[in-house]
Amino acid sequence: MDVSDFTVPVRIGAGNEAFWNQVQPDGRDVMFADCDGGVMPFEVESFDSEHRSMVAWVRIPRIGASASRDAFYLYYGNKTTEPSSDPHGTWNDAYRAVFHLQPGEIVPAGLKLKDSVSGEGRAIMPGVGPEAIVDGMFSKGLQITAAAPLRIADSMDWTFGYEDWTVELWLRAPVTRGRLASLVSHGPADAFNWFVHSEGFLGFEASNSRRSRAVSFGASRLTANTWSYLALARSHDRLSLSVNDAVYENTDGMINTIQIGDAAEPFTIAGGPYGGIDAVVDEIRISRGAARSVDWTLASLRSLGGTQLEPQEVKVTR
Repeated sequence: MDVSDFTVPVRIGAGNEAFWNQVQPDGRDVMFADCDGGVMPFEVESFDSEHRSMVAWVRIPRIGASASRDAFYLYYGNKTTEPSSDPHGTWNDAYRAVFHLQPGEIVPAGLKLKDSVSGEGRAIMPGVGPEAIVDGMFSKGLQITAAAPLRIADSMDWTFGYEDWTVELWLRAPVTRGRLASLVSHGPADAFNWFVHSEGFLGFEASNSRRSRAVSFGASRLTANTWSYLALARSHDRLSLSVNDAVYENTDGMINTIQIGDAAEPFTIAGGPYGGIDAVVDEIRISRGAARSVDWTLASLRSLGGTQLEPQEVKVTR
């Protein structure tokens, strides 16, 4: 596995007494640096000094066997420093949206959730409040129901056209036998629909005003009520699906001739043409202009799924 310009998570818990005894109460002194002392872009997703919990994300140049200096350092304890968390700079340029699903703002339309890339509240879950935020795969997740899917706002960022793209998320859901259910959809014009078959297999269809095409990934069965990392990526000559560490490819040339997302219409998570599903989702990410590689999706799986990314090392220092 060899991946460049990648963002890794860092979680500091109650067991790190030295950190919690000396860090500032609001975490403003947290900073990450490389082996040469260069400041690295990072985002503090959550910081709770009372319960001694911090989740942060750090953008690193490379991770893998060919990276000779993967160690980076967490600095803290400077009482005069200003906060330097930079969510926008933490995610590489192909990302158009990254949702950590932390508790958001309550607005008349429902629960608004912030996107780290834009810094704006770009997603709405209608008719619900903070109770929809639950324990996720890594940090916080979002409880979605078939009646109230998550809608990511209209944006020109979703006008993929013929570009490469990737959609990633963690999902825990029951498998409802006997019916289809939409997992991620965009449209209705120039649409795509990533869906779950009645037996838990995954499929994808694309359509516009001139043609439509559907493909199936026959071996890609979800395990009911179990967290799964899912990534769907389109490049100019293939469509690939990652389900945890398994990768399925479809080289149906027709589906890659269909222009997707020609209009600034919303993304819908756990809802669409085939109806929604009851699910918990975590870490939703949308990339444009990049079909994430197998190494990339494996790095994402391992970084969030609890497997240490070797030879990555985080050193905590004052």
